[in-house]
Amino acid sequence: ERVPLELSPLLIGPTYVEEMRHDVGEGSGPWKAKVLGEFPEDADDGVVSLSALRRCMRPDQEHAPEDLLPVELGWDVGTGGDRSVVRERLGVKAGRTWYPKGADLMPQCGEVVRILEETGATAIKIDSIGIGHGAADRMEELRREGAHQARVIRVNVGEAPTKPHRFPKLRDQIWWEVGRMMCQDGAWDLSGIDDATVAQLTAPKYALDSSGRIKVEPKADTRARLGRSPDDADALLLAFYRAHGQGAAFLEMWRDHPLPTSNSAEIKAQAQDQAAVRRLERKMRGGVRFGNSGPALLSRHCQHRWRNDACVFCGGPKPED
Repeated sequence: ERVPLELSPLLIGPTYVEEMRHDVGEGSGPWKAKVLGEFPEDADDGVVSLSALRRCMRPDQEHAPEDLLPVELGWDVGTGGDRSVVRERLGVKAGRTWYPKGADLMPQCGEVVRILEETGATAIKIDSIGIGHGAADRMEELRREGAHQARVIRVNVGEAPTKPHRFPKLRDQIWWEVGRMMCQDGAWDLSGIDDATVAQLTAPKYALDSSGRIKVEPKADTRARLGRSPDDADALLLAFYRAHGQGAAFLEMWRDHPLPTSNSAEIKAQAQDQAAVRRLERKMRGGVRFGNSGPALLSRHCQHRWRNDACVFCGGPKPED
């Protein structure tokens, strides 16, 4: 069939096909829709439903200013040829993406500090497995030196999940509860993500293990099918992940304000005054107070959950409306 001359610029060419093959992989939803001209279907064993994800990509979404807070970053640290990806979260909306360059971590950390300054992000969540552990260490060190003020949150996706009866590892829980459930619930605005991220989000498959728990396929299997690592998707999920409870915030605060050792001269000098010792310990712990129920975080560290008129985590009073 002959194509009218005025429509010829709309036809895809070999360059576009190769770019899509590299960016989204053959067989992905964007490949089927934009290269083959087919209507992609949701995979029965896919973690993230393409149709649910598309509903979150509507360009006409409007948000109140408070819905665009907090500003946080997710950093998937590249290793073994994979690139590093930093993704911005603006409350319910997926923001910008950066790709820190350099095989060495130090230049990458410097670039991430610049991104923190540019965005005003209050927290950065780092995949702390492997090379990410060193990146988290350096970012914490830079924070103590005053280079940035963002909280550094380590996310070890190989750890046990908070719901071990449902998921074998934290990675499975994050992909399911952030990737899948937020799409199904329409809880985030993904209008700013590109085709490559769509392909990466919809690529992983899942199955049930022998205990009936949800197990997401290994990252290597997704990489083999896509032809590239799903780094953009991982950074996006990190940006929107919220650790349950207060353990992460407590450990972070403890690293920033370590107690003096038991033989510290500063402690021994006040050994005769037990009240002074307790005051000093509270000061050195940087905001931890002690009572009959043990240590609790002050409200500035707490992700409050209100029950009646008090927070169930820190015990602080609920502010008046």
